[in-house]
Amino acid sequence: RRRFRQATRDYYHKAMMVVNIDALADPVIEWLGVAAIGTALLAGAYLVIQQDPRLFGCKMSEQPLQAETLLQLYTFLAAIADPVRKLSSVYTRIQSGAAAADRIFIYIDREPRIQGNSRGPRLARHTTAVEFREVCFSYEPGRPILTNVQLKIAFGEKVALVGKNGCGKTTLVGLLPRFYDPDHGSVLVDDQDVRKVNLRSLREQIGLVTQETVLFDDTIYNNIAYGNRHARPEDVEAAARRAFAHDFILKQPQGYQTRIGEVGGKLSGGQKQRLALARAILRDPGILILDEFTSQSDAESEALIHKALKDFMRNRTTLVITHRLNTLEIADRIVVLDAGRIEAVGTHPELLRNCAVYQRLHEAQFQRLSA
Repeated sequence: RRRFRQATRDYYHKAMMVVNIDALADPVIEWLGVAAIGTALLAGAYLVIQQDPRLFGCKMSEQPLQAETLLQLYTFLAAIADPVRKLSSVYTRIQSGAAAADRIFIYIDREPRIQGNSRGPRLARHTTAVEFREVCFSYEPGRPILTNVQLKIAFGEKVALVGKNGCGKTTLVGLLPRFYDPDHGSVLVDDQDVRKVNLRSLREQIGLVTQETVLFDDTIYNNIAYGNRHARPEDVEAAARRAFAHDFILKQPQGYQTRIGEVGGKLSGGQKQRLALARAILRDPGILILDEFTSQSDAESEALIHKALKDFMRNRTTLVITHRLNTLEIADRIVVLDAGRIEAVGTHPELLRNCAVYQRLHEAQFQRLSA
């Protein structure tokens, strides 16, 4: 709170300084311009009338000033008045840009929270298991988000994470690509601690499709190819076909070269999700993370995404965060989280019989669908 107040005060003072300078600049420059032109004309008129090259004892020219020369001087002063007036706004713009640049450089100069282990061993293609071993994590001291989470996921297994909002589902999967590190315990991929392996090689193993689809103001082709820098055009098209995105892409004005606007604003929610899935397919990761990936999709788009995933999830480890019952059907196991702890692990029928937390979640979802 103190940092926020200090930043707000700094911004306010800089903003007021810019406003004051901006408010004073135009009238001051205008007054100076009028004064300069008036002074020059008065002095010039005196020299023309007197036909004396001297003014207050100072020699102004070799010969007496002529009327046409005075007219040229006036024309010159009038011509430069407007550029000088515009030049006065440059300082205001520089100050405004400097205030923004200060904030930008704070983030540029900030050390990353996670330091990549560039000298660590490169992680080979994932083939064994992903394990969360006695993991504890908190964003703030004394307020744990995850407590002693113990979970092992075999290669090729599909595991769904369910629980109330704020129970730690997204935080748990965020530990896998090292968006942050656990306070206690460790995360292992194929029996290797992710903190000790090369960070780039770790993240190359992971495909991520999230609730908020990350798309750029660029072409459809480039948004898909972002998942693999070395992809060929036929690879991009094949990924789009597997994600059931190819047909709607061809209907766009310029096909794959259509620009989709900022954050994909020219596409529907379901279309954006299918592009994100196509990007993940093109990446061909050993580990796939799906975080509420159908939250913005209509029923038709959701059915197509599930159809694409059934084939794509083979021979890769998948972690799914979801509240939707039809999405839970694709999972081999369901992990129920409650207040940062694993409450139960099992299949859908087992949890309905034995887990009160899962029963409440199921009933709430069923009532929402019925409504």
